[in-house]
Amino acid sequence: MCIFLFLFVLTLIQTFYQWNKYSERIVYGILFFIFWFTAGLRYETGIDWITYTANFEKINPLNVVLFNGFDFGPGVLSKELMYALICSLVKYIGGSIQSVFFIMAFISSFFLFKSINYLEVDGASQARAAPPI
Repeated sequence: MCIFLFLFVLTLIQTFYQWNKYSERIVYGILFFIFWFTAGLRYETGIDWITYTANFEKINPLNVVLFNGFDFGPGVLSKELMYALICSLVKYIGGSIQSVFFIMAFISSFFLFKSINYLEVDGASQARAAPPI
């Protein structure tokens, strides 16, 4: 709860206070780290936890995948190729499903904050309303 309160206060300060570029990057860095760390620390949270853990257990390590012509293992969905590659790499270096969650949280947070930076220019949003049909 304290983390979310801290995020809320930082967001309010960011919204109503004029920052220079250096201070703004520090605040964005702190917000990014807290957001990423909170999302990466999820443990047995959500209804998809069991599915992700089961898929991680089924996936072959990267050396086996490369040797067998990208055969990730029995019952592994090939639609999520990047997820399977990340799981396979993590398994190869000896990581756990928690490492996969940290990596996926980092990727999601990176693109979220990248889009926030893209849409924000001098406090005004570049987002435009859709043209009428």
